[in-house]
Amino acid sequence: MKSKEEIAKVLKTSRQKTGLSARDVTHKLSLCDIEVSPKTLYGWESGHSQPNADTFLMLCDIYGIDDIMRAFGYKKTERQPIDIKKPEKAKLINKLEQLSENNCKVVSAYIDGLTEQGSRSRRL
Repeated sequence: MKSKEEIAKVLKTSRQKTGLSARDVTHKLSLCDIEVSPKTLYGWESGHSQPNADTFLMLCDIYGIDDIMRAFGYKKTERQPIDIKKPEKAKLINKLEQLSENNCKVVSAYIDGLTEQGSRSRRL
């Protein structure tokens, strides 16, 4: 995860590149029902605080940031090959990687239940 200071620097330089003042930005945000003061915007640009996700995405839109990940210094990583000897396990891992975070939690809870059942039956 990037530090507050790194995110703040990108927000500030992006605003400056657009030629928008803090008041211009807060006005544009208000048109999207996001009410903030220039002081709050300066707080985000100095790293003292951070905007919530919706506001952050709106700022990126206002600043013309299309590739958010790249703009904020996240590099695309290549998938690492799975070093598992049994192909069935490799297939399961590939399927898990395609699930949403919530669905991964559901699968994890299900697996926990299965392993708990297995350990109980071994004790009997």
